[in-house]
Amino acid sequence: MAKAARLISVLCILTFAAIAQCHKHEEFTVEGDVYCFADHPLGLRSGAADVSVLELRFATFLCRSVLSVEVSYGFSLYLAPATALRSPHPCIQIKKDQPGAAVKLECVNLDTKAVTYSVEGVTDGNGKYRLKVSGDHENDSCYVTALRSPKPECSEPLTDVQLSLVVLTENIGIHSDVRFANPIGFMTKDPHPQCISILQDIFSDQ
Repeated sequence: MAKAARLISVLCILTFAAIAQCHKHEEFTVEGDVYCFADHPLGLRSGAADVSVLELRFATFLCRSVLSVEVSYGFSLYLAPATALRSPHPCIQIKKDQPGAAVKLECVNLDTKAVTYSVEGVTDGNGKYRLKVSGDHENDSCYVTALRSPKPECSEPLTDVQLSLVVLTENIGIHSDVRFANPIGFMTKDPHPQCISILQDIFSDQ
């Protein structure tokens, strides 16, 4: 009787293990936002005095080093380095509503570099996208890329936030099938005049 009970227990354990394996996530949902970086310091090249490449890169870093906790349409962000400015000035605006922006998720095998999965999507009215991904991609590197902007005035690729890596496997301790990607986006072709003025002030003593 005892042996029968132990046998039943083992069978139950094996059954539950098989059920768990069958219910392993076969589909992930990747969610993220597409932003329009409405102002950027690259316009310094057309509005400021002589500035070296190194200074321009530093200016780019300053203008993008902002405190971004929660952004919304028309919300102005300010330069983070307190030593750079005596008072806050609007330098970068980020518009979250980027409806109709095309995005693409692609997975590439880490060994062969071959594309193993690819899917495209479009953002909704709030600039958000949701992509369905089939299968577990433990041996792949997966990332979301901003493909096309619906706004001609904000369609210049912003390389440092143009793609976002996402992990699409269960073997990392994440049990949810929803994965969140970092924000990606584009920038405007023309900077805000105040941003140019601020950067000129920063380099005025050099």
